[in-house]
Amino acid sequence: MVEINELRNIKYFKKLSEDKIKELSKICNTKVFKKGEIIFYEGDSADFLYYLKNGSVKVFKSQNDLKQIHITKFSSNLLIAEMTMLEEIDYPATAEACSQKVELIEIDLKKFKENFLSDPDVLLEMLKSLTMKISKLMHSIDMETSTNIDIKISKYILEYEHTIDSIKHKQIASELNTTPETLSRVLKKMQQNDILECTNPIVIKNKCKLCGYC
Repeated sequence: MVEINELRNIKYFKKLSEDKIKELSKICNTKVFKKGEIIFYEGDSADFLYYLKNGSVKVFKSQNDLKQIHITKFSSNLLIAEMTMLEEIDYPATAEACSQKVELIEIDLKKFKENFLSDPDVLLEMLKSLTMKISKLMHSIDMETSTNIDIKISKYILEYEHTIDSIKHKQIASELNTTPETLSRVLKKMQQNDILECTNPIVIKNKCKLCGYC
């Protein structure tokens, strides 16, 4: 069970009545994951909807050769897996904790759908959440289809500029579906142009020049 006051402060549930909030609290639990732990696997039965309280979660699909294809990364205060509820499908990708500590609220998906999805305000928030994610996914596709690796790396650094000083090179290469060697080569070129320090993590020195790569 999750405290009523905590649920009341979540934007998706702000307009629920007091009785509904109490009902919601009974189908929620707090879950904590360490970095590298799997929250759910691609193909698993979608039994839970998740609200990301703190930390970050990466979402990826796996190919037959076990190579990971990065899809997106979620930060705090977002829903995860609402599409499974609307489409009635299994989890379409794997979700993994990618910060040292990830706190989630786990919501019984079946009960939530039966008792809360008919509320117009809740449904609208679900649709807003999906719209935002579609926009983010389109941005990711735009980055992925760019033939210029310099542009892909520049866009990534700008997108995560407020947290880039905590992201390791290996993680960036993985999320951009490139090799660490290629990433290192581009970062060294940017360092020579006095755009950033290609330390591990990265430090941005000249944002204007970095934007010029895009």
